[in-house]
Amino acid sequence: MEMKRGLKGVAAATLFFFLTTQCVSAAPGAGIEMAGKREMPSYLRLDIPAELGTVDELYEAPASGAPQFILHIQNAHANYDAQQKIKKLLQHVNKKYGFTTVFVEGASEKLDPAYLTIFPDKERNLKLADNLAKKGELTGAELFLMEQSTENGERGKGNEQLSGNGERGTKNEKQGVQRSALAVSRADDRQVEALGIEQAALYRENYEALKTVFGAEGDGTRFFQGFDGHLEQAASKTFTPETRSLIKEWQRFQKGRREFMPFMQNLVKQAKKVLGIDLESLFAQVGWPQITRLLVIQMMEKDLNRDKAMAERDALVKFLLKKKVSKTLVDRIAEFQEGTISVGKATQGEVSPREILETLAAEAGPKGFKFSDYPHFSLFAGHTVLRWELDSKDLFSEIEHLFDQMLDRLATEPAQQKLLSLYRDGELLRKLLNLE
Repeated sequence: MEMKRGLKGVAAATLFFFLTTQCVSAAPGAGIEMAGKREMPSYLRLDIPAELGTVDELYEAPASGAPQFILHIQNAHANYDAQQKIKKLLQHVNKKYGFTTVFVEGASEKLDPAYLTIFPDKERNLKLADNLAKKGELTGAELFLMEQSTENGERGKGNEQLSGNGERGTKNEKQGVQRSALAVSRADDRQVEALGIEQAALYRENYEALKTVFGAEGDGTRFFQGFDGHLEQAASKTFTPETRSLIKEWQRFQKGRREFMPFMQNLVKQAKKVLGIDLESLFAQVGWPQITRLLVIQMMEKDLNRDKAMAERDALVKFLLKKKVSKTLVDRIAEFQEGTISVGKATQGEVSPREILETLAAEAGPKGFKFSDYPHFSLFAGHTVLRWELDSKDLFSEIEHLFDQMLDRLATEPAQQKLLSLYRDGELLRKLLNLE
């Protein structure tokens, strides 16, 4: 019984974030912030499956008579799993939206999949490409191109898609497929082509510069050993032990050397001690929305039971059918899960998890629905909303800003402020020389 009461309490607290519930009395605007909707042109309609990638940024160019949509895919080189997701992402946008032109980094001409069409049957050609991708020799773009080539070849036999010996005919000289990062543009024809965007001379020049920087890594290491030693010596005479400890924690954060959630818990304690900010308070979300989301998500996961949540979801669907709410709402609750990431307007009635739950409260509340009657589903729903709204880029920006505030608060004397400035300049220089 204690467990059930505790779970219901957590679910109720979770729903405090929804702003529109029947089981919790909350002041308007006291929950997790809601980003205001902004108008989008009708052509900005793109949904990306969450398991394939995340949308980091949207840039809308000035108005044009013939607008083009470009999707820039940031590519994790030589990572097989990442390349498989890129291949599936390209398949998705090709089939659903008609993206047909792939601009490839690291190549200077049109890519020809015939270069890897070695065997007379597509199965062995695709297996060869897959093995090369596992070794880091091919990217998701090239895997996508190979599969498109074999599919078109199968459909086009007898229609001059394949030459008599099974090799793909081409007007272009056969060319090696190279590592790439991607941008994809929309076209009307579903036939795919991949175009290199590099100028070979500039690429070579940049490559030589890159080798020079990496070749001087030893010099940089020796410089920073001396630099850090001098800073530490000055810090021991200038900063308090508390400030020195916080600087070390900040440096570990800069270098990515931390177990993330223990790091966050320690950061919460430091923020409360140095700044008097309680990041675990509901009201902290006004200034620190992403950190607050992350902490609430972590709290929820302790009691989250997906199987029970799905069972309650199914019971809720039956309740909604009995109460004759709209079919759209019933369908959305029946399919409620982590879902997709949307850019602009949804294309198949897909909306954010928060919007679904607000509609549920508004439409089914007057007919007897209460979130408290479905505690496991409510907890899962709140968890899904907050995960959907969590932005990693904004989260790390908030952490950086929090460190800045704490260090500035502790460095009150001119000598301390000057030394802190040297620490910051040093980290910036370190990132520059490491090409971060």
